[in-house]
Amino acid sequence: MHSDMVTKTARQSTWDFRRGVATARVLAQLGMDRGLRLEDLVQHTGVTRALLDNPEGQIEASQEIQLIRNLQTLLPHIDTLGMEAGLRYHLTTYGLWGYALLSSPTLGTALGMASRMLNQTFALSTNEVEQVGDQVMIHYQVEHLPPDLRQFILDRDRAAAITLQREILGQPLPYR
Repeated sequence: MHSDMVTKTARQSTWDFRRGVATARVLAQLGMDRGLRLEDLVQHTGVTRALLDNPEGQIEASQEIQLIRNLQTLLPHIDTLGMEAGLRYHLTTYGLWGYALLSSPTLGTALGMASRMLNQTFALSTNEVEQVGDQVMIHYQVEHLPPDLRQFILDRDRAAAITLQREILGQPLPYR
């Protein structure tokens, strides 16, 4: 039982960290673009307009989780909402992490740097990256997240990764 707890704690520590408020800004803007009021989107999150407007602001993963839950509850009929969110996470959204990716000389260097600086991302899923021949395989894990949010977060994190890859390389890579 103790080893299970250590594994769970280790897994949580890879995603459960304070993060820049930009992720909340992206999610709130998505909801407002869909006609929702900010007050409804941030209900029970502790996120305020002042925090969203603060470029130095930070939130807890639990606040982001509640914001995602609010978004899904208020827009339950949109199956692609997670993907729509992920397409809004651009290199500039990530600040220094995004610029570090952009300055990497190769895709391999970028992936290595990205994994070392995981706490600079907004991903709530965890992942393992491996190279198999000429393919890069990314295995996403969401079992540590609330079941009702897993698909949204998986869709968002994968769409964000594709968006970043396109911005870094200037062209899309084949994706399966």
